[in-house]
Amino acid sequence: MSAINHLYKFRAELYKLFPSRRDAITELIDAISSYGHCCKSIVELCEAPCFTREYTSITDAVSDGLGNADFKKIENLVFEHCTKGYASDYYLFGTDVTPNPRPHAKTLEDRSIVHASNYTPGQKPIALGHQYSVTAWMPTDEADKNKHWLVPIAAARVPSSKSPNEFGITQLTDLISQLGLDDQLVVGVADSAYGSQACRQQAGKNDNFVHIYRLKGNRKVYSQPKAQASKRQKYGEKMVLNNDKAHKAPDEEKITKRISANGTEYKVKLSRWHNMLFRGTREFKSYNHPFDILKVEMRPVKENGDIGDLVGKPMWLTVYGKRRSEISTINVYRNYSQRFDLEHFFRFGKNKLLMTSYQTPDVTNEEQFAKLCMVAHAQLFLARNDGDLHLKKWEGYGKSSTIKNGDDKKTLTPTQAQRSFSSILNKVGTFALPAKKRGKSLGRQEGDKQVKREKPPIVIKGDGYNQNPSIQLVGFEKNAVCPNLESFTSAVEALPKKLESFGFSPEIFTRILQDAASSG
Repeated sequence: MSAINHLYKFRAELYKLFPSRRDAITELIDAISSYGHCCKSIVELCEAPCFTREYTSITDAVSDGLGNADFKKIENLVFEHCTKGYASDYYLFGTDVTPNPRPHAKTLEDRSIVHASNYTPGQKPIALGHQYSVTAWMPTDEADKNKHWLVPIAAARVPSSKSPNEFGITQLTDLISQLGLDDQLVVGVADSAYGSQACRQQAGKNDNFVHIYRLKGNRKVYSQPKAQASKRQKYGEKMVLNNDKAHKAPDEEKITKRISANGTEYKVKLSRWHNMLFRGTREFKSYNHPFDILKVEMRPVKENGDIGDLVGKPMWLTVYGKRRSEISTINVYRNYSQRFDLEHFFRFGKNKLLMTSYQTPDVTNEEQFAKLCMVAHAQLFLARNDGDLHLKKWEGYGKSSTIKNGDDKKTLTPTQAQRSFSSILNKVGTFALPAKKRGKSLGRQEGDKQVKREKPPIVIKGDGYNQNPSIQLVGFEKNAVCPNLESFTSAVEALPKKLESFGFSPEIFTRILQDAASSG
């Protein structure tokens, strides 16, 4: 099946998955895919040649149409078509979160402090808004890897009440079952935030899942206890990662090379230790969950062939999962290197697909539009080998960097695929029916009153913060019964100062207690 026919079939099945406003939604997806790089705001998408409706149809498509769509079926469809024809021993996924700053949306629900780039000197890199967790399938074809392609499958807003890393690893493990990959070997790559105890517990629930994440260089790991050790001994020798003298000999060593974007060649030394352990807790017995660690050391190769000094500090990777031995040492390093393609996607998605540009006071509409951008990106992936290379006058370097796959087929970058998608739409056509004029609406009736939106509070998370402050008495931290008279006396003496800090006087507090006793 040719790429054009494959894209046509995908669009035909996608069109049927929108029960309402399917024509407006289809044209909106095509506008994002072909015209998003020309827009600074969502409303400008109505000027795309493929969008035949008025600008008000954009809001109708998002608020009325997408609310009735089953995005799980859409995610399954995207994965099925984008992975068709790929031969690999396992499926590779990447997970990460990205901020969506909304500092001026005062009526938007569940806004919290999120990390966001800030170029003003002296300013903290934070903003008010939401965070979105994205899980993407990563192709293993060299041409796609060189062009930083991936296919975002699932995107969801992270509630302020949940941890982003725990939410992301749960999103990935749930996606494995949703896509029917419970019997397939699945590898996930993530940064160091996804190595917490809760993330390891969630990752260990699926026997076919191998979790690769970066390990902080100051961690301590332990080897397996020796065979002659007592049964009560659960941990062997300690190994501090940033202390080379305390390292035992690695179980495996490999040498590979890497060529950077500017053509510099690096010699990469990979050292692997098998069956290492973390210290656990009473709730999670870590000694029952061994893992492998990988040390990555990079040194530049000079023009005369000599090896230069170590570049930066060594990078440590953790390979966690029961089937970790099936992933070779070199593939562990290569798989984790693809994780950085998520950063390329976040930049492309925000700048070219307008993923975080939908200015709406409705949090549901914001989430649905972000998911729609994932579908638009999937269209570009399916069309990456059939588009024409449209370079600007100052982009002549692109001609030499285009990868040829034989028979004059070329793999375009996401930006190049977006520039050429208009010509691909002319070949593949559209299933959207022409727009029909409906006349002018009646508008608001006389006497109608608009309800003013409420301004929900900003959610601030952090140690020592509590939106509902409570008084903690000395001596009653863990027990409801006073342990001794001395503690009770200290609590009584501290009570007036505590009440004053919360804006209560002793008289008001006494009256509240009397009212509670009489009503109780």
